Amino acid sequence: MVIGILGALCTLVLPGFEGAEQDAREKVALTEMRDIQSTFRKFAMDTRLKSSTDKMRDMVNFGLWPLLVETQPANIAVNIAYADYDPEYEIGRRGPYLHNEGFVNTAAATNNSGQPEQIGGTVKIPVLKDPYGGYYRVICPEFDAVNDSEQLLRKKLCRMVLVCTGSDCQLDTSASDIEDNNIKAQGDDRLVRLMPFAAY
Repeated sequence: MVIGILGALCTLVLPGFEGAEQDAREKVALTEMRDIQSTFRKFAMDTRLKSSTDKMRDMVNFGLWPLLVETQPANIAVNIAYADYDPEYEIGRRGPYLHNEGFVNTAAATNNSGQPEQIGGTVKIPVLKDPYGGYYRVICPEFDAVNDSEQLLRKKLCRMVLVCTGSDCQLDTSASDIEDNNIKAQGDDRLVRLMPFAAY
């Protein structure tokens, strides 16, 4: 009888614990995303991203990699190079801004629809883990680096968002979901806009 009562109590209490754990993870994720957003904006001001669409494209192509490395690894063919910080002019990279928590292998060719993808390949990209066991992504509206005007390209790059993929660790939001200022998260993704509104 006692065992039966304890079993009944467990069936009532355990779902509550699971819900509390999910709520806690979501709160941690949102807090971490705000911290990453703040850190990214510091990085953006240090490296003057608003004057270089190429550097903004680094974020699109390689996620948070530019914030996570002190120097570009010698065996990487792609170019993530920033001038060292010059205190006299107060310009330059002061990285790493964040500490990487793992790596994914990705192809050298990248796109702007939720990278880096863990697809195998020759480039090992450092990533920042989220509370669900996945890793934070950066996505941007689709753009054409050759045919888009500089103004349109900058406008699209300024809509970059940081994504937490949630409990399923699958990226549900696509570039088309953030085409305009009405940014829509899909599935259990959580989004935070990266670029500062006023400065860009």
